[in-house]
Amino acid sequence: MTDRALEITEMGIRSLFQAIWFAALSAICIWWGWPFWEWGLAGFPEHLMPEGWQLLAYALTAFLGVGFGLRAFGAFFLQLMPFLLARLLQPKPARIKRRS
Repeated sequence: MTDRALEITEMGIRSLFQAIWFAALSAICIWWGWPFWEWGLAGFPEHLMPEGWQLLAYALTAFLGVGFGLRAFGAFFLQLMPFLLARLLQPKPARIKRRS
């Protein structure tokens, strides 16, 4: 049998790294697609519009950044926060007897 408390701790660490990874990807994609965001925040004026394939690349990168941000949000609040709250409510490890 495996140690259940160790598996749960590994799940928490994996969720933390996953949240950090997707937050970093989100920040990079949003930074790279910033001309699209800037164009949108300016009200989509035609003289500031990126031309040709640049518009598609910036838009795709910006939307990927939002998707990665939502994934990081989900990893943090839906996977890591329940683990952290459970650890706070039960600070010492559970005593689980092993089968012989």
